[in-house]
Amino acid sequence: MTRDFNVARLRLLYPETIPFDDLCSLLHFSKRKVKWMLDMDWIKHETFERKTWRYNIPTESVIDYLLLSEKRPDLFIFPTNCFSSRKPPNRGDAQRIIFYEPEEITATLRILWRRVPDIISLKQVVDLTGYSKERVQRIMALHDVNVLTVKQSVFFNKEAAIEALSYPSSQRQCDYSEKMQTIMFKYPLLSEAAANE
Repeated sequence: MTRDFNVARLRLLYPETIPFDDLCSLLHFSKRKVKWMLDMDWIKHETFERKTWRYNIPTESVIDYLLLSEKRPDLFIFPTNCFSSRKPPNRGDAQRIIFYEPEEITATLRILWRRVPDIISLKQVVDLTGYSKERVQRIMALHDVNVLTVKQSVFFNKEAAIEALSYPSSQRQCDYSEKMQTIMFKYPLLSEAAANE
């Protein structure tokens, strides 16, 4: 059974949202474990406090989790021995998935790309981001980045390209390439890059 079939079937069964109990069944996790995942924002959702806690869990958020957990299992490590007893799980052991703010992405890209020339080619941007040429050109056009064409090669000002790439174009995690996910998710990239300088 391929991942594409699973995703298509999931969208067919749950066009908009997935009930909490169905999510537990889908993931083969206990209610306690799934609640912990939701508390840690591993799956984006809305929580309403009424007579009981109720979750509004978008199907696309669940798909994002499934796709990302397949590509990057290191992002989703559960604390050990926390769901088999009455002891409450320790939330400090797990990593909360949070997007960088645009300013943080800008700073990170400046450090990671510090050895890249001030004029950067379209091919270099594609190699550094993992995006297709078409997607890079759309992002640059959206942010009015000036284009320099020499013969048949396209070039951008590096600083303008960094500014354009720093603004999230989607809230869906799986819309980003693996390289950009590494940059956009909260990791100690800034300190690591500075230490390697």
